[in-house]
Parts: sequence; C-alpha cells; structure tokens
Amino acid sequence: AGTLPAMPAAAAAGTLPAMPAAAAAETGTTYYVNSSSATCSDAAGGISSGQPWCSLAAASKAYHSGDRLLIARGSSYTNQFLTLSGQGTARARITVAAYGTGDKPKLSGGSNPGKAVVLLQNPSYVSVSGLELSDAGAGVLAQYRASFPGLPTGNRSLVFTDLLVHNISGIGSSRVNGGPQDFACHSNGLDLWQSGGVAVTGDFGIPVASTSYFVSGVTFRNIVGHNNLNVVNIDTCDGRVGNPDAPGAPAPYLVRNVTVNNVNAYDGDGSGY
Repeated sequence: AGTLPAMPAAAAAGTLPAMPAAAAAETGTTYYVNSSSATCSDAAGGISSGQPWCSLAAASKAYHSGDRLLIARGSSYTNQFLTLSGQGTARARITVAAYGTGDKPKLSGGSNPGKAVVLLQNPSYVSVSGLELSDAGAGVLAQYRASFPGLPTGNRSLVFTDLLVHNISGIGSSRVNGGPQDFACHSNGLDLWQSGGVAVTGDFGIPVASTSYFVSGVTFRNIVGHNNLNVVNIDTCDGRVGNPDAPGAPAPYLVRNVTVNNVNAYDGDGSGY
C-alpha cells in the first residue's frame, strides 16, 4: 500500500524517454540568373551560381515556400519579363533578390506600357528587393486573379524593399461619362488603374468578401523612384472591386496593415505623383 508504481525501464536506468523531434524549418531551393555569365544556360536548372540561367524567361516559373531567386548584380535584362507564381509561408517566404557585388541588376521592359517587368501571380509571403526596374507599365506588380496558378486569396504579407524604379508609365486613368467605372482596369490586361513602380492590384471580377481583404500586410520600404506616374500604389480601381462595367458599393474591408517607410520620389513625368 505504501509503494510507488514501477518506473519505466529507461527512467530506472537513468535516461529520459525520447522527446518528440522539433518541427524542421521549411527549406527551399536557391535559383540564380546572370546574363553576364559566360557559363549561363537557360537549359540548365539554374540552381548553381556557376551555371545560372541567362534570361528572366527561364526563371519564370512556379516557386515554393522557402525558394529564393537571386539575380546577379551588374547584369541587365531589356525587354524581358519575370513572371513568378507560388505562395510562401510565414516561416518560409519566397524571395527575389540580388546577389554578388556591383550595381543593382537592371530589369527594363523596353518601353512596353502594357507589361509589368516583374509580375507576382496570386502572391502571399513574397519579398522582392535589390532591383532596378524601368520602362514598363509597372515595375513589380503583385496581382491576384482567378486565371493565375494557385488560389486567388488576395495579396498577403508582401515586402518590397531597396528598389529603384523609374520611367514607369503608360497606364493612366480614364472615365466613362455618367459613371464612376473605369474600363481601363480590365482592358489593359494588368487590372491597373494607373502605372506604379511597385503596385498591388487584384481581379476585379472577384468581390472581396466581408471576412477578407483586398490587401493585408504589405510593406514598401527604402524605395526610390523618378520619372514615374506613381512610385508605389495599391490599386483598387477607385476603391471598387467587382464588375468594372457595373461596380457596386465599395467592399467593407479593402486594405489593412500597410507600411510605407522611406519612399522617395523626384522628377515626375509631368503628370506623376
């Protein structure tokens, strides 16, 4: 009646029972692009800095949580466009950044006003940094759309930092007499009301539910822009989401948790902000 229950054999021998292993951190793959490299190859996998991809077209693909796409400093890409799909997680973001030494990699749209130099399709937990973007309708554009890969869940937890954007224009506002709707939001193919060096927009055919947000958790930090229509913008087409031909009332929740820190603009294009 006065004895204790027998201890497990392992404990009796002076050892503790095994503890559950800690959850492993999510890891991804690092990819490289370097148009200046003599050993670059678009036919390669892009996973080695010794044999990187040559073009942005080769790097346009679906990425996964923890993946990093690194673009070589000192390299340049004219009339090339990067399209990235995929969603990261809070523990493992998808990252687009520069590597090496020298000037920021120069990504130019070749004066194409109907394109985004970098298009993020249905992005969440994505970071873009260290690039120079120019000569297009948008520099880097985060956009959700039903026709893009993945779930059109909106723009969530995006970080844009250390970017130089210039000569971004070509998509401007237009109005229809007698109504607030703006047909340019759909007709330009980018669901943008106005050009932006760093822009966030969405599919105006998908109403924002009362339990969701058009944009949630976006940071614009250390961005310099010149000769742009806008340096940064969150573009909801006059705050309306739905059929642009017959817009309804503004959605009850559109934007929350947006940080703009150290964004500098100079030398507008004559109509810019």
